[in-house]
Parts: sequence; C-alpha cells; structure tokens
Amino acid sequence: MKKTLKVLSASSITAVALATAATPAAAASIESFTLQNGEEVSSLDLNLIKNNPSHESYSTYFTENGSLVSPIEFIEIDGQTYSNVDLNLAKQANPDASLDELVNEVTPVDSETELAVESVSAINANEVKVEFSTEVLESSAETQANYSFTAEAPSAVGNIDGSISDIELQEDGKSAIVRFANDTLVNSTTYKVTVENVLSTDHEKVSKFEDTFLFSGDNTAASLETVKVEGSDLLLTFDEEVDFTDAVLRVDGVEIALGTPTTTDAGDYTYKVDATGTVALEQGTHNLTLVGVADFAGNESNTLTTSYTVTDDVTAPTINTIEAVDSDTFKVTFSESVTQPSVKVLKGTTEFVATPVEGGPAKEYTINVASTAGANNLYADGEESISLSVEVSNYQDGVNLYGDTVEQSVTLSQDTDGPVLLNSSLNTVEEITGNTVVTVPFKGVDVSLEDASKVKVIDPDGIELTPTVAVNNGEPTDDSSEVAVTVTGTPKEGTYTVVFEAGAIVDGNSNENDKITTTADFSAEESYLTFGGDITPNPNNAIVVDYGVEVTSSALNVDNYKLDNAALPEGSTVVYTDASKEIVEVRLPESFVVVSDADYKFEITQDVKTADGEIIVADSTADTKTNHAENIKLIDNVSPELVSAKYVVDDSEDINATQLQLTFSEGLAALSADNPSVLDDFKVSVNDTTVNVINSSAVIAGENQLILTLDSEININQSTTVSIIPEGDDNSGIIITDDSAGLNPVDISTETVEETVIVTPAVVPAP
Repeated sequence: MKKTLKVLSASSITAVALATAATPAAAASIESFTLQNGEEVSSLDLNLIKNNPSHESYSTYFTENGSLVSPIEFIEIDGQTYSNVDLNLAKQANPDASLDELVNEVTPVDSETELAVESVSAINANEVKVEFSTEVLESSAETQANYSFTAEAPSAVGNIDGSISDIELQEDGKSAIVRFANDTLVNSTTYKVTVENVLSTDHEKVSKFEDTFLFSGDNTAASLETVKVEGSDLLLTFDEEVDFTDAVLRVDGVEIALGTPTTTDAGDYTYKVDATGTVALEQGTHNLTLVGVADFAGNESNTLTTSYTVTDDVTAPTINTIEAVDSDTFKVTFSESVTQPSVKVLKGTTEFVATPVEGGPAKEYTINVASTAGANNLYADGEESISLSVEVSNYQDGVNLYGDTVEQSVTLSQDTDGPVLLNSSLNTVEEITGNTVVTVPFKGVDVSLEDASKVKVIDPDGIELTPTVAVNNGEPTDDSSEVAVTVTGTPKEGTYTVVFEAGAIVDGNSNENDKITTTADFSAEESYLTFGGDITPNPNNAIVVDYGVEVTSSALNVDNYKLDNAALPEGSTVVYTDASKEIVEVRLPESFVVVSDADYKFEITQDVKTADGEIIVADSTADTKTNHAENIKLIDNVSPELVSAKYVVDDSEDINATQLQLTFSEGLAALSADNPSVLDDFKVSVNDTTVNVINSSAVIAGENQLILTLDSEININQSTTVSIIPEGDDNSGIIITDDSAGLNPVDISTETVEETVIVTPAVVPAP
C-alpha cells in the first residue's frame, strides 16, 4: 500500500522535532522522499532541475537564487512525523530499501516521549488518578510501594498509604487509579505525592515524581451511564463509586432487591445486581428507576431513570483465535465470556495433557501443555518447533448456549536463546549489611545460576573481584529475574562492571547466556544535616564558621560561600583553624572595605559536606532543602583619619592660642579627659620646634572631635603641624580609635594647622 505523505511546515513541528534536524535536508546526493507543492519529488530530480534553470519546472521548485520555494525538513507519513535527514541516512545505509522498510527503521521525531508522571488529581471522594506520559508495566503501576501520599495541610493525619485499598492500571495503559478507604481524603487538604520505580512497557524507569495536589472535595453526584443484562444479572455502570445503602431499584415499577453490590477494583464502577426470576430479565424494553443512590462524599443523585432492552441471545459462542504464547503454552480467545472449555492436544497421535489456567467464565484461556506423555517428550531431541492439533469443546456462554467443537493447529517453538538483559538502566548498586550488591535484571522468570565462577565484578577502581551470586525470580517485575552479585565491603562512588561469561546463567530450557558485560553506577544517597554551629565575624575581615562537626575540604572552597547573595570578594581564602576540622575561618581580602559595622547576609551552599558525607542545609527536615543563610554583623575595617586641625581662640582678633581642635573622618571611641596615653599619640610642632601637649578633652563615643591643650601659647601666624605618632619607642600604642567593634586605630598622618575656630567657653587647662 502506498504511504500517505503530508508536508509539515517548520512552524508546525515541536521544539524536540526541530532539534532533530541538525543536518540540513539538502543532502542532495542521497535520494529523499520530499513533497513540493503537494507532489512527491525525488531529491535527485530536484538536483537536475536546480542545475538547469531553463527547465520548465524550475520556477515551481526554486527561487531565482536557487533556494527551494518550500524547503522540506519533515514529512508526515501515515500520521507520524519523520525527518528527511533520518530517512536519508537510512536510505544511505540500505539503498535498496523501500519507503515502507525505511519507515520501519526510523523513529518518528515526535514519538520520543519523556517517561514521566504527567498529572495527579482526585477524581472523586475516594480515588486519585495518576497519569503517565507513556504506557507502563501493569505490575509496577499496581505496586503500592511505588506510591506515597501524605496530608500536608491543614490535616494532621500525615501519611495515608495504609488506607490504600487498591490500585488498578486502566485500559489505556497510561493511567492508574488509586482507591482509598472511605473518608480518607479530607476536603480542602493538600497532599504530597511521590511516585517512583514505575516501569514503562519497555522496562524503562519512569522519572521519579514529587508534587502536591489539593483535594477540594467531591460536590457532584454520580450519574448512571449504562444498564445491561448479563446472564441473570443486571449490570449498572456509574461514573464513580456509589453506595446503595438507602437505594431503591425498580424495573417497570417492580422493586428489584439490590442486596449490597460493591466493586473492589479502583476505577471499576459497574455493579452486579442479581435479577434471577424477575421482570428485569424478560425480553423487551424495560424502564429502570433508581432512587437514593449516593456517592461516598454523601452527594445523593436525583432520581435516575433509563431504559434498556433484553433480546434473546441465540448466537452461540465461537473461537476467535488460537495462538502460541511460549514453548509449552497457547491462548484460546472466544467471542464472549464462556465456561472453562475442554481442550485436547495431539502431537501426531500422541495426546499430551492440556490444562486451562483460568477457572472461568472468561473470554480468554491460557492452556499449559504437559512436557511429557508417557515416554514421549513434547520436544524430541534437536526439535525446535512443533505443530500440535488442538480440539476445543464443551464451552457455554452466559445463557447456556454451547459453542461448536473446533479443531485447529498451533505451532509452538522452543526457546533456544539464552538469558538476555532486561534493561541495563535498571541495574542497581546498593549497600546491604555492609557489603556491595550489584543487581542485574534479566528477561524471563526462569533464569538460574549455572556457574558462579563465570561471574566477575570490576569495581570503580578497576579491581576485579570474585562475588557471591544469587538469582531472585520474579524480580524486579513478574516476568523477569534479577541476578544479585555481592562483593565484600561498602560501595564505592563510580561505575561497577559485571561480566557474565558464556554459560554463567541459564534459562528454564537450559539455554546458556552468551557473554554479557554490563555496568551499574553508584552514587551515595544524599543525606542532610541542619547547620547547628556558629558564625562569628571577627576584626580584620575574618568570619569564623564553627560547624560543630568535622567537615571535608569542601568547606575550604571559597565558591561554597556567598556574601549578600554574591560570590565572596576576589582574593578571599578559607582555612581550617583547628585540628578537628570543625572550624574554618573565611578571610576576606584587605581590599574589601567595611565602612561601618553593618549586617551582611552570609550563606553556606549545599556543596559543603561533613566527613560522613552529609550535606549542610538550613533544615534537613524540609521538603525543599535550602542553603543555610544568616545575617552577620561585619566589623568596620576603615581607620579614622585626621582631616583637620584648627587653633582654638576666644574671638577672631586673637593672635595667640594654647589649644588645637582636631577633627577626624568618623566617630571615635570614648576617651576620658587628660588621658596620658592619648597625649602620646600626638606631636605638635611649631617651625620644627616641638611643643608639649599637656591635656586632652574627653570624647563621648561617636564624636569626631578632640581638643589638645599645649604647655605654652603659640602665635597662630606661625606654621604649626599635628602628627599622629606610630607605635614604637615614642608611643607604646595608639589609643585613638574609631567607635566600631574593631576599634580601628587612627591612620598615621600629619596635618597642618591653618585655620582658627572660636570655642566658647574655651577648654581651660587643668591647673
């Protein structure tokens, strides 16, 4: 059949599709399957036309500058979107392939779906629907341990996993419904949901899901969707789970006893009512009335009415198919649900016992065939496939109509392939009782160990280890087996390689594996520790961080700290200050200026780890972990400067002065009057002659002025200087400091006295 092709414009392709077109579609030497103006055209033909501008079709396909009028990058074929690039590459690899064959080899660009949970929402008072982006494996989707539900607010109930009564994967294969016990879900409550370890039908892991949903309550009453008769039962199907406690059912005005119909499967809202011997089963059209039905939120439905028709079932059941399942099993599918059939199986003239698995009634039956019949084996030596004659008889439908006896043949094939990996992405490494266990899943539930000496493990350091080996059938899925390979010692960070030499394991048919090499990565599970230490700013641009526990060298990385939401200033360093490695000092560079004692935000990132591997965070119990941050008061690191010196006079006519007023660039620490040590900080010179300073004024903390008293009058017209004397022989230590926590000493400088200032009253020297 010819493929249906449709050209897609670039704007109609999703971003993921566009990303596929990394190679231009103009690989003209490789024939591609493109459309131009609705007509399928070979790229080779387009090349010929492009090279001949006089060709009658040139303007149909090309602009004047030789570009395609409609450049084609993507084509839709039978509803799927394909990249010309992918098709061309496939054509290059297989030049003789037809378009049908190429399409089978190429993955549609829009079919690569992220394996994820798309949404979680409450659909009624007792059920939550989990929707996946792809079809998932039934056994993993229905495993309760793969789901967690916790009430966050305002309910104080907490985790409600114990109230899950059932989980069912729905017919679409992409949604699971989780049913809870009555009254578990609380109105106006937020629930945290975790979904993990669910596998797609290709045995790929669905991404772990963590999110919340708000249950706002169920305020909508149930609706009756369908009514039909099956055997002696009325089947009532609603759009949600319902309660019949106070309900009354009438058919054509006659009350039908409801009993206590229930459903146990999540998402199943069909209830079976026994109508044996009632008008409800008679041929013809019936009017049904149902009153008093309520859902499990207490919403009572209005009177529900509908009609249904009962006709004679005169059609006997038939067999649709008989098809092989595996080497000793086949499946019989009927046109409708029937009682368990009688099945006779012959190989040639030898009868082998055939046993239906299902008890029935059922629409499908799985038939197991015995492996021997007396001295005869189902498969003779060297026989890989067999043809069996199958007779199916003695089966009835719901109205006791017998189906015909059917004889057909079915071909079963013996499995000759050895065990193969299920999916390497499912390989795991974990610590169990102090040892390292690498788990490798294989397809098939019948894998067993044949020769443990043929299994080797290579650790992340490249060391080959001899393990102990065990096989767990039915894990991690019900159709697989996992081989657990254990080596002594706890796991190391990195990649483990496991080698299964040929003949290490076998399947149920004694088929040995070919040599298999696979890998599994180990990364220690993240654990967190709430910061419980102290952060103390010190003078000289130092910040002491006492973690209270030993921390790794990660605590010495300046990139793991922030100041006011930014990286530490360039030139910062971090060092341990004690042998226990619990305390570090963050040293900001001298160039980092703090002009005044002030709060700064100091932050420790989650890259700092303890010696036990725990990550330092603000709150280890929080759902979302954050960096530890707090405001710390950095200490002023700027020294005060002497900015002016003036003669103190009583009025503007004075020409002599005995006092000098000094002004500094910032507030000073408190000083008492006439402190001898203060006097040692200053030298007053008049024309190179030193004049003794005999007194100083008191300073209130924060004031920036100080008055010095000299031992004799000086003429204000002479050149006078005031110098700060550095610590040394002439000064045991500078006393003048700013009023910050750091008490920064005054800068060493000299200031010339050039102006006068009238201070009333003038400071009088002490007698």
